[in-house]
Amino acid sequence: MPLHRAVFSFAALACMAAAHAAPRETLCAKEEQVAFSCHVKGKIVSLCASADLSAAGGAVQYRYGRKNALELAYPAAAQDPRKVFSWGVAGYSGGGADYFRFANGGFGYTVYSGLGRGWLKEGVTVEKDGKRVASLVSADQALDGDNWKVMYSAKLPKVAEGDAFEVP
Repeated sequence: MPLHRAVFSFAALACMAAAHAAPRETLCAKEEQVAFSCHVKGKIVSLCASADLSAAGGAVQYRYGRKNALELAYPAAAQDPRKVFSWGVAGYSGGGADYFRFANGGFGYTVYSGLGRGWLKEGVTVEKDGKRVASLVSADQALDGDNWKVMYSAKLPKVAEGDAFEVP
């Protein structure tokens, strides 16, 4: 089993209990699939996928802000997610992290979920000129059950070699 699938499976099991709790607040529309959603510093970060997301089509959009007050929606208009998002896996002893990246306006964004021995970390990092300028750590459970499966279905390109991500 590839590492990213093993990490995903383990993270999915760890999140099952949260999946049956009260629904999470998200910036995704009812007809969209929620790939990721959490609270960070009083705001919401969501990764929303169209219902038809697949290797051949569909759309993904990153959203940040509050309900009815988005501060960032990227890409602004629906487009092929394989042209704007990439994904990667970081392996650690006893766990690992899956992450999705995009660039917008000179900033690089990484949405991540990582699990290891005794820790679960999820959130978003922001970089400018290769330096991390923000690390927004999830205040609640960002993933439920099979959420990343939605993103895997898009067959996004892998993050370039040498462009590894370290969970904050």
